[in-house]
Amino acid sequence: MLGLEQHRGGDASVMDDDVAALYARRHPRHRIQPFIGEAFRTADPTLLRVLAVGINAYLAPDDLGKTQPESFAAWVRERRHHFYPRATNAALTLAESLASSSRLFEGRTVKGLDSLYLTNAVKTFLPHGTGRWATQVAREVFDEHHSTWLEELTLLERRGVFPDVIVVFGRPWWPWACRTFDPALSAPLDVQVLGHRWSDGPCRHHVNRYQLEVASQKRPLLLVGCVHPAARRRQGSPSWLLAQPHFRRLAGLEPLSRE
Repeated sequence: MLGLEQHRGGDASVMDDDVAALYARRHPRHRIQPFIGEAFRTADPTLLRVLAVGINAYLAPDDLGKTQPESFAAWVRERRHHFYPRATNAALTLAESLASSSRLFEGRTVKGLDSLYLTNAVKTFLPHGTGRWATQVAREVFDEHHSTWLEELTLLERRGVFPDVIVVFGRPWWPWACRTFDPALSAPLDVQVLGHRWSDGPCRHHVNRYQLEVASQKRPLLLVGCVHPAARRRQGSPSWLLAQPHFRRLAGLEPLSRE
């Protein structure tokens, strides 16, 4: 699918260049460049890798053709605007709890922003008039960009840096995130879905756990639906999730046998 030589690990420039080439090929105009932490540039098995996904970024009409793709990654790195520091804080709060207490990720460590890869479901900047609110994004746009997402995950797998945790901010893209790992629909990925657990009740649409085979190794993947950082409700926030028994069991923080 990607037409690149399989390679385990690599340096920053190789990883950044490969992702930039993928985004540019699929979305030549107004593309973003994701933030890529060091954990996604080296195949170190001791690191916990968290891939965080927002919905979309928008720009004023005058800025749409002027803003460079690298601005997105810079906003994350420099913790600018409201979304980026809140999103990274939420992802790292979950990551640190999982690394320290989950039996799924024993021995893993978190290194701040270097443990994160942050992108959007929509890989391009949208104009303010159609992208200010996530609910404005059409299903057809999510469908188009989901195919890029599948290639992105394939690239990470081939580089030996497939995520351990995927955090999805906001509800609109959650169905596409789940579709990624539906055993009936996951053929485009170079991973095999061996098993799947999900939660009913208040944690429905907030946590799924998958057993995958990635590069001939069996491993868990936690898919977490987190409330958008701009939302005012507490349900779906990291503190709320970490207090929920269903989340704690699926996340390996408590035994599944108690269900």
